[in-house]
Amino acid sequence: MLREQPYQVSRLVLDLDAIDCPGVRPYSLQDEIEQRDLWGTNPEMDALFQRMVRVKEEIRVSKMKWQAEVRQYDPKRITERDVLAVAFFGAPHDSDVTGNAQVAAQAPPLGYVTRGLLDSMGVTDRIADDVHHTVHMLLRRLREQPSLTVPSEPFREFADTLGKTEDVALVERIVAPLLQTGWGRAMVSRCRDEIVGACVRANRLVLDDGAWRVYRFLKSLSAGLAANGLKFDLASSAAVRQLEDRLFGQHLGLLRGQHGVLGLQQ
Repeated sequence: MLREQPYQVSRLVLDLDAIDCPGVRPYSLQDEIEQRDLWGTNPEMDALFQRMVRVKEEIRVSKMKWQAEVRQYDPKRITERDVLAVAFFGAPHDSDVTGNAQVAAQAPPLGYVTRGLLDSMGVTDRIADDVHHTVHMLLRRLREQPSLTVPSEPFREFADTLGKTEDVALVERIVAPLLQTGWGRAMVSRCRDEIVGACVRANRLVLDDGAWRVYRFLKSLSAGLAANGLKFDLASSAAVRQLEDRLFGQHLGLLRGQHGVLGLQQ
């Protein structure tokens, strides 16, 4: 007695092998139904296959972003402050930071590490949802990225980079790594006009929340440099004075309006 059943060739294969043989019956509708049921599509398997294709493409794109070159003044350069910020605050979505005044007001001095920034580095939302994995990825990038080096023409290259920047968050990202080196802090101190100009030009100071973000960033930058014995004079900057007049003028107007309303109620 056979322990294993022998392999059985389907009737369809046998029929095809006997084409033009007068002793073989023709392929029937019942054969078609049987073969379609046997080899037909499975919606669950098709969905699983499509998901596998999407994951494979996601991995390819993420790997390409992760392996992209990190330039000298690159918003994607990671600092130890970034790792701590993600560990404490997580990585909010960009829309939450720009569209939520409360979240924006609670932002760290140099801004959040947002989902958009993580995505540009190859860290997908699926990973960013887990703070532990995100911190692990940032620590790995911190180890692997090239170190900052004193460039041959530091001020020109830095000014050119700021001149091409159209987002206050990116200005913060470019400046942040420089604050961790002595020569970087000295360069930031000397490039006050370029930094202020980039902030004003990038944000256009149209939205009040954006204007306050610029002001907080510049004041934090000035205080941090002063703690290291360096100047970042904001009082002599016409653009900063205009910004202060606008922000505090609006604030004073709101206070007067509130007092007026209270007076009428009394």
